[in-house]
Amino acid sequence: MLLNLPSAVSVYVCFEPTDVRCSFDKLAALVQSIICQNPLSGHLFVFVSKRRNIIKILFRDRTGYCQ
Repeated sequence: MLLNLPSAVSVYVCFEPTDVRCSFDKLAALVQSIICQNPLSGHLFVFVSKRRNIIKILFRDRTGYCQ
């Protein structure tokens, strides 16, 4: 599958293992503390599980957080 993202959207990857069962709020806090970005920016934030077999992508659209 190919993603067609606007040029203004960046993709940030957190390579530190993350508990992918976390809530939106916890992932948003990780975006601020680890990646040092604003989770409300519209960018995509990618997290990987400890075993690196699961990824979770957090982003915010007009209606709220999505994953």
